[in-house]
Amino acid sequence: MAMELLKVAQQIINDEAVRLFTQECGIHYPVIFENKSIKIYVQSQRAARVLSWQKCYLLSKQCISWNYQKVEIYSPPYYCSPITINPYAILTKYCDYQDSVMNKVPPIIAKAGIQFDNLKLSQSLLPIIIRWIENPNIKGAIVRISDERQIVLTEASAALISGTDLLGATKRKRSDYWYLSDLSDMRRETKQRGDSPFEFRWRGTNEQRSQWTLFVSSYYIVCDEFSNVYQISENIGAEQIIPPPTI
Repeated sequence: MAMELLKVAQQIINDEAVRLFTQECGIHYPVIFENKSIKIYVQSQRAARVLSWQKCYLLSKQCISWNYQKVEIYSPPYYCSPITINPYAILTKYCDYQDSVMNKVPPIIAKAGIQFDNLKLSQSLLPIIIRWIENPNIKGAIVRISDERQIVLTEASAALISGTDLLGATKRKRSDYWYLSDLSDMRRETKQRGDSPFEFRWRGTNEQRSQWTLFVSSYYIVCDEFSNVYQISENIGAEQIIPPPTI
């Protein structure tokens, strides 16, 4: 049931994103957001050329605003070899690159999102959560960087620590269960790594502080459409340890 609801939510967000993008660009063609490309499908090669001439500058600005890397315009008969617009090259040509990239002016209309109790569900997070639901053995977690709150946790991840239920675990901040010196090291590592994925070893405890565990997890950063920054982790290994000193 949860999987179906997430898929419906993803479709709603995708449909709304397409509607907003086409409205902002003043176009009436089918649009697909795929990986880092915005794909537009028109009815003829002539329409593709006209669109690329008339809307090149606007499509480039909106492409960067929506955090995508290129625009591809496809046309019959085979919908291959699209006309590709490189927004950075176009805006450099028009001496507008620095203004567009540095100021990051958002779309005129806010991007689509769904707000849960403690999480704004967006296009950036949905594929991660759906993958975890489809693979229930993954020990995954999502931590919001702004307050270090663990807002998403898989059942498999919650099972690593005794006496910790899934609901309670998503109300904790890292300072509640991390060994504090490890947490300080993690903050430094995150700043140094930036967008690069990395592995990290840390010690954590259950709510009763009766059991300590050494965790090894992989981490990477996701920044969503609303400028919220999250750290995504998947556990690689865990073993119980004696309590560390000075706790």
